[in-house]
Amino acid sequence: MSNKTVQIIDAAANKSATLPVVVAWVGKLIVDAVVAAHNAAPGPARDAAVATAIRWVLVELALATGIGLVERSMG
Repeated sequence: MSNKTVQIIDAAANKSATLPVVVAWVGKLIVDAVVAAHNAAPGPARDAAVATAIRWVLVELALATGIGLVERSMG
């Protein structure tokens, strides 16, 4: 194997080790945002809280996709 290949495999292994921790943290932020939306008064405050929750869900989707790609690339 070339040195570049080893570096790519090493980077993928490091990402695969850290991504689940980040996904768990983002999951906590999703729960916090949903609770904030539930507790917010109807109107702009609730709309902003719901938008925040949706953004965190999209971040978690991107992270889960990243985990899948890293795992697939490692075989």
